[in-house]
Amino acid sequence: AVSPAWWGSLVAVSLVILGVAVVLIVGIAHGRITMELGWGTSWMSLRNRRVPIAAPPEIVFDVLREAARGTIPGITARERTVVLEDSGDLVVNESVNDSRFGRVRAREAVRFHPGGRVTYRHLSGPLPGTEESIEVRAADDGSELRYQGRIPIDFWALGRLVARALILPEYERLLDLHIAALAKTCETRARKRLG
Repeated sequence: AVSPAWWGSLVAVSLVILGVAVVLIVGIAHGRITMELGWGTSWMSLRNRRVPIAAPPEIVFDVLREAARGTIPGITARERTVVLEDSGDLVVNESVNDSRFGRVRAREAVRFHPGGRVTYRHLSGPLPGTEESIEVRAADDGSELRYQGRIPIDFWALGRLVARALILPEYERLLDLHIAALAKTCETRARKRLG
């Protein structure tokens, strides 16, 4: 027969393991802990976007540069971006954003390429290794912003299931909010330049 002390030990060990798992999950979700295990890694694409902006490409590109350097406000009062390294066309920054999971901290490398292209690579945070690119092209009414991105997901099918249920919907939501705020800033500047 199994003694009551054995059951008590089993419950205590289970609670400790559960507590550690919760701390890890919350830490990863908030970007305080970065984990790239490489176990069963696959890539999940984010939804491509083509966003018309009623502003010339040079204004859009300038606003993207300012956003990478944290010189324009975030979409909430608590959001901020701090530059860690700036070598002209390459900026490494740390951003804090509000999400449904709480405040999320991430570091990324932002590279400005000739011809209106910007690439982003997440260095740390909840989604390290994420790759994104924005192209700004001239259009009849100003510019068109073209976005592409992909996220690396670990843990085979289980990771993909969690990503589809939780990660991708929130990432896509925040991305849409940031692109809309960027477009609004660009269009306001274009109107001021004309008037």
